Amino acid sequence: MTQAPPVPQESRRERPSLLRGVAIVLAALFVFWPSLRGEFVYDDLLIIQQNPQITSFAHLPKLLGSSYWDFLDPEAAKSVGYYRPLSMVLLTAGYVFGGGAPIAFHALNLLVYSLACLAGWRLATRLTGNEAVGFAAGLLFALHPLHVESVAWISALHDPLFALFGFLSLNEFLRWRSSLSTALPWRAGLLFLLALFCKDAAVALLPVALMLDLVLEQPENRQGASVWSRSRRSLAPFLAAFLGYYALRVAVFGDVFAGFDRTTTDFGVGLGRLALLRIELLGGAAKLLAWPADLNLFRPFQPHLALDSASFTTGAVGTALLLGAILFAALRRARLALALLLFLPAAIAPVLLRVESLGTFPLSDRFLFLPVMAGTGLVALGLVRLLPARSASVILAILAGVLAARSAQRIPDWQDEEALFRVAVTQNPRNPNAHWGLGRVLLARYRETGLSDHLIGARDSFERSMELLAEARTDEGQDIFA
Repeated sequence: MTQAPPVPQESRRERPSLLRGVAIVLAALFVFWPSLRGEFVYDDLLIIQQNPQITSFAHLPKLLGSSYWDFLDPEAAKSVGYYRPLSMVLLTAGYVFGGGAPIAFHALNLLVYSLACLAGWRLATRLTGNEAVGFAAGLLFALHPLHVESVAWISALHDPLFALFGFLSLNEFLRWRSSLSTALPWRAGLLFLLALFCKDAAVALLPVALMLDLVLEQPENRQGASVWSRSRRSLAPFLAAFLGYYALRVAVFGDVFAGFDRTTTDFGVGLGRLALLRIELLGGAAKLLAWPADLNLFRPFQPHLALDSASFTTGAVGTALLLGAILFAALRRARLALALLLFLPAAIAPVLLRVESLGTFPLSDRFLFLPVMAGTGLVALGLVRLLPARSASVILAILAGVLAARSAQRIPDWQDEEALFRVAVTQNPRNPNAHWGLGRVLLARYRETGLSDHLIGARDSFERSMELLAEARTDEGQDIFA
């Protein structure tokens, strides 16, 4: 009998990897498929329903040469410095092939999210050098409830889209580093450019790549070169991509600041309060990664923040714990853990530097799309390294189930505008915007149905919003941002 030839070693490795990828995508689809039933909500009413530029591929030249909100009136567009041409191209495709129906856009979001999960899984595997850790990190990432906002909300398409190219870029960058190639990582730079075309916040990939290059550097690979010369060489394609992106923005916005100087929100507070806001953002982000229970689109900004308030305490404690963990990992020379810990501040560096461009609700779930991978990577690393394989698998299954249940619980809140704003009012009873939004929705419901209950509810919501606006002018309303 002729003996069958042995299976090549590479094929043996590829098969389980393929199965892991399929498992991650199926898990994401299983949890997030109810988002397909969602309607247009919040910014969708403008970006999708009232945006003539995405109704035909004939408008693509204009889309590529204009800012994200240029379809609005000129005065409103002047305050927004967003340039996201690739996101607009995908929205155009969703409109053309789906006839403008919400399900087409939701399906597009879910497809892009699935691809981003695959890219994140491969990045985690390459970063940790361990297939088991990479799979665990990728699975937890795919089920994470902080992603509900970006998947169930059509207007947040740019988050999984820029993360897709961002993860591919960083994966290519790490592959180039491990190969010790003498060429420059131009493919990583090109993918970085595509990420920038999806969302402005993709500029965070620059500090992330720099951090990974420095923290993960092996002493035997330095070959006497200085840190600056090595980093300058490895990041040259990233810098070239950003300069090209900046030049395009100069042409679009018509000034040397390229729209980066535009602020969407005037918080009306001093530098001290804005410094505290940054502590709130960093510590709050660390808390959400560690305990993603408080999912909220409308987290309010408090103009006058008391040092004994829950918001400041959370931010200060979260920041202190994060910095303490970073210091501990640095002293232990645990390079991989240190890189994952530093991923959070590096990935939200643009958010921390330009808080005025974040809008009325600066700490949003979708701002943490990239850092979630670092958080799940830390958890996966601890499971695989500290526990026996069977125990690690059991705990991984439990964590995956908890995250999936929380995501499934949150998705119906995005079903329609009434559901979204009723949850917003419950979570933020002293937020005028939430009450005003609910009143607007109920008034529209009354016009559709003629039911007096909707009209009475709209009136009550508008009156409560106006009461809060009036209270914001008093000493008792120092926590209300209006």
